[in-house]
Amino acid sequence: MNAIDQKLDSSAAHAALEAVARAFAGGPHRVDLACDTGLDLPAGDVAALGEIAAVAVELTIARAFPDGRAGHVWIRLTRDGGRIKLSVSNDGMGAPEDAPEGFGRIEALAARLGGFARVGARLFGGSEIAVVYRAGQDLSRA
Repeated sequence: MNAIDQKLDSSAAHAALEAVARAFAGGPHRVDLACDTGLDLPAGDVAALGEIAAVAVELTIARAFPDGRAGHVWIRLTRDGGRIKLSVSNDGMGAPEDAPEGFGRIEALAARLGGFARVGARLFGGSEIAVVYRAGQDLSRA
């Protein structure tokens, strides 16, 4: 088993996403993290999810909170049946009409995971960037 296929428990995914939350917390932005327990993910997934979260939070802060406006960002990693979902949502300005610059990196990483990425408005304001993929995909094809 190579390092990219090695299964890591949910604490590894939580630690990777917590590092992202800490990197962007402070100032006028609050960044919270919620991660389902029992997510045993391959190391390659954890690395990709960490990178996706970092890019998504950076895009979120730049687009949703212009001019240093205060706001709240939520990072969530969940499992729903056989699907894994990483979402970065906020209570800032609504979703952009076009995908934000830099979203292509998120789409490429989502495709590598065998999934898809989307950006859209949240029901009661703000926006969400989400990546969904089927758990257990073989990353060696990328």
